[in-house]
Amino acid sequence: MDPITLLLAIAGFTLLAIGLDLHSKSEWAKANKLGTTLLHLAAIGAGFAVLYHMGRFFDAFYVSLFGLAIGYRISGALTARATRRAQVKELNDKVEAALLEQVGAANVDIKIDVSTCPRYLLDERIAVLVKDGYTVSTVQQCNDNTTVLSISGKASAAPSKK
Repeated sequence: MDPITLLLAIAGFTLLAIGLDLHSKSEWAKANKLGTTLLHLAAIGAGFAVLYHMGRFFDAFYVSLFGLAIGYRISGALTARATRRAQVKELNDKVEAALLEQVGAANVDIKIDVSTCPRYLLDERIAVLVKDGYTVSTVQQCNDNTTVLSISGKASAAPSKK
């Protein structure tokens, strides 16, 4: 198999893997698991058949496998990035809404349930709040396994965003 065909095949299977992964997250795919599996196998099989027609079995198999592996890794990274952005936005919205309710008061005393937020995101937000001059603590309650973020201190006119 010549190098141009090889690179195009890897790129094609990479895009195929990204497309199949995005398709598997759709409502239709979740409702029709067997149809989705057959559709994915047919798409991968058709791509493999085209490659096999152009070259040897060995080349077609490993090129398709390599392209699919790269594509699924890229798709997983994109999903993780979107999930992280959504979690950051949710945490910032909770904290900002709670702080805006306290505008006009002399002191802030807020308690927010942050059980669904990952610890590293919570640590980043706590650092911003401490930098703004608030006293911040977290309490993990063992009875119901919830985490509560407590913010106290002098009220500021506008909370920082991060």
